[in-house]
Amino acid sequence: MIITKRSLIKYSLRFIFCIIFFCATSLLFDTWNEFFLFHYSEKGFYVKLLFAVFGVLFSSYAVCVNEKSCEFIKFSSGAFTIVFFVLFFIDMKTFNLANSMPGFSSSLHFTYSFAAFCSLYAGAWAATQRVRCYSSFYSFFKVYTYYFTAVFLLVTVLMAFVYRTHGDQTGVNLIPFKGEIKVSLYYLSSGQPLLAKRSLSNILFFVPVAPILYNLIEKDKSAAYIIVPVCLSATIEILQRVLACGECDIDDVILNTIGSLIGLLLCNIFLKKTLREGKKCSV
Repeated sequence: MIITKRSLIKYSLRFIFCIIFFCATSLLFDTWNEFFLFHYSEKGFYVKLLFAVFGVLFSSYAVCVNEKSCEFIKFSSGAFTIVFFVLFFIDMKTFNLANSMPGFSSSLHFTYSFAAFCSLYAGAWAATQRVRCYSSFYSFFKVYTYYFTAVFLLVTVLMAFVYRTHGDQTGVNLIPFKGEIKVSLYYLSSGQPLLAKRSLSNILFFVPVAPILYNLIEKDKSAAYIIVPVCLSATIEILQRVLACGECDIDDVILNTIGSLIGLLLCNIFLKKTLREGKKCSV
């Protein structure tokens, strides 16, 4: 068998993508194996977050551009999503290192894994604009979004209920802009923007709800893109109060809704035309 330069580049890029996507999504940084690479720290978290976002984005982009197709990342991302779940449940049943971490880091620990899954959308989309593989991107989007939905639901449950200190902060705020938003604005006005990052995370976390709804709702029903995120966020807040694992704050619903609207705007700008072209090519 003769190995050509083209095939060598192809399989090298695939290998690099697999290694990066595996490391970024499989919880192997500071949970399942706490000695893998480096343990949690504030600085380390941001390094890993950048690695997860840009590593997955550029490696998936390179694979798709080289092959003029999103087929490989479609099937490999499905396999790695299964690995993600398997390793998570192994950790929960054995070491359970994630649950033994301090409260702040136990929530943040899933952030870079989640960011890596989100970045795959960006890498595939950017490659599609370069090589015009619309049909392949449409197929990737339809399949991969189901994997991503499962990850989103898992991370939502973990961050909203599991990795919480039960019995603490179980108040109720039904007055808009008098809870989380008021606290964040105070920190911003006092020159402490980093302390307002909880509000930012509430916004960012619901941005990916839009592509999930894009996949589940075939027709252009704009009301659903607002009603579903509001209902989902309100349900989370109510359950946090009922289960005594967090505050029921109307401000969180507002922030989550802002995030979903930003996601909807991004989808309309970047995804809508690409998916329309892909659907035409697939017919």
